[in-house]
Amino acid sequence: VANAAVVSGRSEAEEAVAGLTRFAGVGVDDVLGSPIVLVGTEEDLAARLQARRARWGYSSVCLPQAQAVPFAPLVQALSGT
Repeated sequence: VANAAVVSGRSEAEEAVAGLTRFAGVGVDDVLGSPIVLVGTEEDLAARLQARRARWGYSSVCLPQAQAVPFAPLVQALSGT
């Protein structure tokens, strides 16, 4: 995962995604569907990670080191699922 962030609310997630769409010159669906982007609320990310596991068959992701602590509750929530 090249871009990862756990955010507190949908508006913060939408801002982050909007920035990525401008940077990459693609649409929101392209950003959210990309396997190298993981941005959203903890609930959104849990659903997205489970969908990726179902679609692509992987259950592990590599995150930037700065995101290890923010993602810890999500890892714990998905542990054993």
